[in-house]
Amino acid sequence: MNELKSALRRARPCLWSAVFSALVICLGDRALPALLGDGKAILPGVASVFVTINAGVSFSFLSGSPALATALGALALIVLAAFMPWKGLSPLCRASLGAAFSGGLCNFLSRLRFGFVRDWIHLDFMRFPVFNLADVFVCAGALVFALGLLLDQKNGNA
Repeated sequence: MNELKSALRRARPCLWSAVFSALVICLGDRALPALLGDGKAILPGVASVFVTINAGVSFSFLSGSPALATALGALALIVLAAFMPWKGLSPLCRASLGAAFSGGLCNFLSRLRFGFVRDWIHLDFMRFPVFNLADVFVCAGALVFALGLLLDQKNGNA
């Protein structure tokens, strides 16, 4: 029981900051496409606004099963929240899990409220699926987490 209390104490700051970050990301994902305008350049030649609806998960996978996509999102959030208080994780790894959790929570809340996620960032310089700000946090969090684990292992901290 003491171990569980200790884990919850370690997780609480990460979860609170992740929830706050998710709210900011959700606001950005709703407001930025409207402020910038559909079809307008974010960075000329790099990215532009192109609003699409995605009822599935990454690359519209499971778009025919929005309930399954929502359930998988919930499962992913539970797994991320469970790993945040892990004793052996460095602050970098914990923060990156928080970033991935924030983006995932934003997409999850969008699916619950609207039944879909609104993607809007289009890369102009290459062929790539349209994505949103929350997706950036999920992917960046996962990438930094993997790099953090490698660094921890290399430095003998894992």
